[in-house]
Amino acid sequence: MPPQAQRPPTRSNFQPNARKPVQQSSLRDSESGENKPRSSGPVLNKVMLIGTLTRDPEMKTTPKGSSIANLSLAMNRFYTTEQGERREETTFVDVELWGRQAEIAGQYLRKGRPVYIEGRLKLDTWDDKETNQKRSKLRVVGETLQFLSSREGQEGQSGGGYQRPVPPPQRVRETPDSFDDEFDMSPR
Repeated sequence: MPPQAQRPPTRSNFQPNARKPVQQSSLRDSESGENKPRSSGPVLNKVMLIGTLTRDPEMKTTPKGSSIANLSLAMNRFYTTEQGERREETTFVDVELWGRQAEIAGQYLRKGRPVYIEGRLKLDTWDDKETNQKRSKLRVVGETLQFLSSREGQEGQSGGGYQRPVPPPQRVRETPDSFDDEFDMSPR
């Protein structure tokens, strides 16, 4: 007999303490230290970018001594129009790195260097003093930084990140021809 499927709760099988509602808790924002309410639904805020630095990293330090590196990445997209014309579209994204990753970026990254960045989107808002309007800008807060090989004389090299050594090829043991005879494969 197949297992009984779970039925939706009715008056006869309802258990009031079976599932308690999830309490909304707060999350401390690492940059500002503020408590922010945690979202009640599923959320995904993940960005993965491969691009080229448009300028050298701009380094800053917080009053508590944390390092911040501001980068600008350019990503090119090539496409063909309906008329068959090949076009290029460039997107520029500002990236903010914190702590040790910021220090590494400041030490090793330079304009023109390709990088891989994984992080999350953050919306900065402020009041423009000249126009008295609210302004906003979307940026990426980098959580992972990986150097990619440069085009200038470093083909095939990884500028950062660990590359696992390739294991030697394993010799595969051949199975005997009588292998199928050991098991009864016929349907019952």
